[in-house]
Amino acid sequence: MEELNSVFVIETTESLYVVEDEIYDGKVLDGILELAVQFERKEDAEKFLEEMKEFGLQGKVKTAKIWIDVVDD
Repeated sequence: MEELNSVFVIETTESLYVVEDEIYDGKVLDGILELAVQFERKEDAEKFLEEMKEFGLQGKVKTAKIWIDVVDD
C-alpha cells in the first residue's frame, strides 16, 4: 500500500466532517469522513474555516491521507 495523495478536511466534531463547502442558514452539512469535502490546499480549508467561524461554527483543519493498494484477484 502506498500513499496516493494528501488533502485537507474540516472536522466539525469528533468523527464528523464538512461534506458540503457551503454555509446554509448559518450551518454546515457534516457527515462521515468518506464524504468530506477535500481541499487540495491547507490555505483553502483554513479560509473556509474562517467563514464558518463568522457564523459561530467551530472546526479544525485536519490532514487526510488517501492510500491506494493493488490486490491480486
